[in-house]
Parts: sequence; C-alpha cells; structure tokens
Amino acid sequence: MHYRSDIDGLRTLAVVPVVLYHANIAGFTGGFVGVDIFFVISGFLITTIIYRELIEGRFSLLAFYERRARRILPALFAVILFCAAVGDVIFIPQEMYDFGLSVLGAVFFVQNFLLDAQAGYFDAASETKPLLHVWSLAVEEQFYILFPPVLMLLMFWVPVRLLPLLILASIGLSLAIASYLMFRSPVFTFYMLPTRAWELLCGSFLAITVGSVVAPSRSFLRDAVSVAGLAAIMFSVFFYSADTPFPGYAALPPVLGASALIWAGQNSLVGRVLSLGPFVFIGLISYSLYLWHWPLIAFHKLVFPDGISLMHGIALVIASFALAVLSWRYIEQPFRSRDGVFATRRSVFAVSGVSAGVLSVLAVAVVIGAGWPWRASDKVVAFAEVAQEKTISDRQCRPDIILFELRGRERGFCYMGAEVDVAADTIVWGDSHLAAWFPALDETLKASGQRALGITMAGCPIAFGLERAELDKGGCREAANAVRAYIKDNDIRRALIVGSWFGVLGTKNTIYDGVVSYDAESRLGNVLRAISDTGDSLRDQGVVAGFMLTVPEAKFREERIGFYPDIRRPTSQYQALMGPIAEAAVKHFDVVLRMDDLLCNELFCQIEADGQLLYYDSNHPSSYLDAMIIPHLKPQVGKFMAKTGSTY
Repeated sequence: MHYRSDIDGLRTLAVVPVVLYHANIAGFTGGFVGVDIFFVISGFLITTIIYRELIEGRFSLLAFYERRARRILPALFAVILFCAAVGDVIFIPQEMYDFGLSVLGAVFFVQNFLLDAQAGYFDAASETKPLLHVWSLAVEEQFYILFPPVLMLLMFWVPVRLLPLLILASIGLSLAIASYLMFRSPVFTFYMLPTRAWELLCGSFLAITVGSVVAPSRSFLRDAVSVAGLAAIMFSVFFYSADTPFPGYAALPPVLGASALIWAGQNSLVGRVLSLGPFVFIGLISYSLYLWHWPLIAFHKLVFPDGISLMHGIALVIASFALAVLSWRYIEQPFRSRDGVFATRRSVFAVSGVSAGVLSVLAVAVVIGAGWPWRASDKVVAFAEVAQEKTISDRQCRPDIILFELRGRERGFCYMGAEVDVAADTIVWGDSHLAAWFPALDETLKASGQRALGITMAGCPIAFGLERAELDKGGCREAANAVRAYIKDNDIRRALIVGSWFGVLGTKNTIYDGVVSYDAESRLGNVLRAISDTGDSLRDQGVVAGFMLTVPEAKFREERIGFYPDIRRPTSQYQALMGPIAEAAVKHFDVVLRMDDLLCNELFCQIEADGQLLYYDSNHPSSYLDAMIIPHLKPQVGKFMAKTGSTY
C-alpha cells in the first residue's frame, strides 16, 4: 500500500502518551488511550492490505501471517528474554511463577485471557507484571486470526457494497456490549476482544470505504476534521484518568479522533505536522518503544514500591527510547528484511516456532518448579511459604447451618467461641478477613465464655444493600438480606461486622441505592452510606452493632531477592484511607474494634514482628498476627459481648 507518513506520526500520538502516563509524568492522566489509537491504526492498515489483495485475487493467509511474524515476534521475544534475565534476579518465587504463566500467555497471544482469569480476589498487583502490556497484542492477534477468513467469506457470499454496513453493525454491537459491561464486568471489558473489536473495526471501516468516501477535497474542511480529531485525542489524554469508566463509550473520543486523522489524510493541517521527521521517527520505533517501556516501569515499581518520582520517570522514559531505537535497528529491521537468514517464509516460521518452543519449555519449567524457590534466600522462601496459609484460612469457618448459596458455593453459619448449651445470640459477619481472623476471634470469644455464629462472604462488601458492580461478583446484596432476615427472626442480640474496605475504596466499583460508583469519590460515598445505614438498621432492631476495623495491609507481600525496599504502609496513608470509615463506624455503631494502634506507630504500620511476616498476602493476617493480636483483641471483644441491648 502507499506509504503514509502521517500514520507513523499518528503512532507517535498513540505511544508517547502511554509511556508518559506509565512513567507518572504529570498531566498525562489519560495516556492509556494510546492503546485505543493503536487499535484503530492497526485495523486500518491490516484491513487495507487484506481487502486490496482479496479484490485483486492474490490474498494468502500464509503470506499474511508471515508478515505478522516478521513484524511482531522478534522484538517481543527479545523483551521476554530480558524480563526473564532480570526476573531471575529479583522475582520472589510467586512472582516467578506468575511470570512463567505470563510468558505462555505472551507466546500464544492469550495474555488477555490470563489477566481476566487472574484479576480475582487474590491477584498480585498487576502493575508489577512486566508482560502485562502484551494483552493488547493478544487482542490484535486474536482479531487477525478471525477477521481475514470472515472477510474472505463475506466477500464471497455478500455484495461488496454491503460490507461497510456489516462492519458498522459489528462496531455498534461491540460498542454496546462494552458499554453495558463497563461497570458490570470491568476486567473482561478492558482486556477481551468482543469489547475491543469495535476499535479495530473502525479502522477496518475506513480501509474499506476510503476508496469511495475520501477526505474532503476542500482544504478548509479537511483541516477542520483533522484539528477536531486531534482535539478529541488530546482531550482524552489530558482529562481522562484511572477513575474514568473505560473502555465502552468513553473510548469514543480517542477512537473517533484517530479515525478522523486517518480519514483527513497526510495533506491535512494536522497530517502535515504528523508527517514531520521527529514524529515519523518515533512512529517507526513505536512498537519497540511500547514493548520495552513497561518492563522497565514494572521492575522499577518492584524495586521502588513507593512510586515513580519525576527524575526517575524522566530516566525511565529516556531508557525506554534508547532501548526502542536499538531494538528497532538491530532486531526489528533485520528480521523484516528478506535477505540473509530470514529470506524465505520457511526460515521465518522455523525460527519463530523454535523460539516460541524454547520460551514455552522454560516457562513450563518455571511453573512446574513453583517459581524456582532455590534462587532465593532462606528468608524469602520462608516468607513465600506463608502464602500457603490462604488454603488453611479458607477452611476455618465451614458452615454448620446452611443459609444460602453464593456464586455456586453453600454459605452459612459456623460455630465460634465457647461450647455452651445455650443458643448463640451473636453473629460475626465478614468477608475473607473473618476467615483469616477466625482463630483470634474464636479464642477471644472463648475467653468471654460465650458462643457466636460466624458467616463469611468472601469478595462481598459487608453491609446491607451494597452490591459489587461486576456481573461475576453478584449476589452480595441478596446474601446480606438473608443475614438481615436471620438476625430479625432468631433473637440475635449482637452483630459484629468484620471486613476489609480497601478493595471497594480503591478499584472495585459498587452499587448502592441505585448509584454505581466509578471513581474514588463515588466509591467512598457508596461505602460510607452503606456502613452508616447498616449500623443504624442494626441498632433500630435493638441489636448491638459492632464494627471491626481490620489490619492496615502490607503494601507488598514479601521482600525482594537481595535487597530491602520499604514495603510498609505509611501510617498517614492508612489514616487517610480509613479515617472516613472509622468516623462513620464510631457514629453509627455501638462498639468499634481497632488494631492499628498496636500495628502502627507515628510513621509506619509494621508488616513483620520478631522476624515473622504479619500477612500471608497483601492484606490478610497471617497465623502469627492472629496469635499476636489476641491479647489486644480480648478486652475489645469482651466489651462488645458485655453489651446486651442497643444504646442507640
């Protein structure tokens, strides 16, 4: 196809905001929309080639995939090897295990499926996964596995004039699905092809219609379209943020902006600017720049978990550009050349297949070897073994009285505390933190000489009427209503709520009283209203309302191999996050149990004591902390159990 320098310049508009956003450079809060621009460009370029070759009767799937292999695989494999070399030095066993899975996801272009499956309750911090960003390559390659044969069939069975209408209908369907699932299943919406296909198809629509619906010949109108397209992209880059619901309809400005620039062409006002040398050069190295920048940032976040300073961010950007230039010159270009070792299609497929096979074998060895713990110090291995306590924690409150089913699992009450012949008149209701705190609470209840019923609802916010927004996390409100009904019908005198609120305050959206949260302010608003109303509801029923402020959390789970970063949570940060929750609890509950006064000093909340880790992951208490907290918890639980009626 005819080379368009403005499209290389448009690649610059896509990749630079992504890099600056990830490097924490001020102002580029919506830089992540660069990926959406890449999707439009990719859809346009590839469809242009496929469509023209189909029209001319010379399209070959083998030739198409050869071009994809030459373009995509060499730099990708080089980045994987680099990450493996660095990770071998600094990854803890669990991170090495996760990296092995990521390599398989990258090699077979299913990284988006892997991330969707892993983004659960116990998922490691995504921002420290060095191959996280190849999910976008997976989406593209999945599209290019499906799109060429579908286009071939359509052009065989359907009149060519109907193709734009079919693509428009597909764009509308994919956009509608993405918009519908944006709040209900945000992880799926972000990573998966059905909700991203419309962005690629916008480029495809341009490619197929560009022969008949060209850019306006009048320069003023062409320039106006290009300026409007640039404005839409810049608006997204500078005014979007991590709190913007995305992708869905929020992706329309960058996608339509990129489409407008492609349509306006290189002779438009913006097109001429994008065709200038610096923009074109950055566009040429954009693929390598995208591949290399994120591993550098992810490794930086492992070494310096407190964030990226301005100077570090600038250094990371410079290093990313340097590696991208080298990668483009000495990896991308030689492999794309049809001279020497890579002259034939057979050699390209052979080298690609062997390389993918070697990487896959190594990745499988890492996974089977549980992350190769022999690389680490004895202390790191001992810390990593604490993670196995999750399995024990999940089994500590097995229901004796079945109350309901939640996400395919029976839930109900287990017995806690002293074995006495009187009926339990106390309920301890919590999420997975109740399961983790079970030994400590069980011991303190025994010390009070009383019995309680415990019920765990992992993954649910512990409040009446508060629902997780994701489709696959539904059922929380109905389960809470079942608990409310049991309290009302069984002469329950006390109810203690035990839960962690960091998830629904940070990244997990909720629905309360019809309001769907989408940013930090709305998440906090939903949680505060739900907690306040829950405490008031319990007290209105004459029930003693107790609220347990659980642990401050660890910022990361283990130390790095070979050096100690600061992985404690600053006390000021914990107080900023939980201060509003504590205020609401004090106002609307009868008793508030706290642990931060034991775990936090003026500067930091500790994550280990006497050489023992206090968490088995980023937020759940370890068995050592369970035992350590009992003397501190006993008087607070005793005070709660001593109350026999509401003071409301």
